[in-house]
Amino acid sequence: MKIEENKQNALSEELKLSSFINKERVYIGITRHDIIAQICYARRLAEKLYHVARMIDLPGGHLVSHERTEEVNQTLIDLIKASEKRISP
Repeated sequence: MKIEENKQNALSEELKLSSFINKERVYIGITRHDIIAQICYARRLAEKLYHVARMIDLPGGHLVSHERTEEVNQTLIDLIKASEKRISP
């Protein structure tokens, strides 16, 4: 019974992910020394969303958008352009 339930949950998640993949592009910005949003979780998320996700790993702490403004802004610009053209980020 438990195995069947796990299969159904996995299929449900896969269907949600596949419908999401066809529509969106995802940017995962992470810094190497962030103790709040740790890099291991970002990597796991990027692996699950590999069809649409782009993960950028920057040096710094928790406030990446303030610490690495140029890199974050350029990555977001690239993501917007990719979304407009419907290409992989």
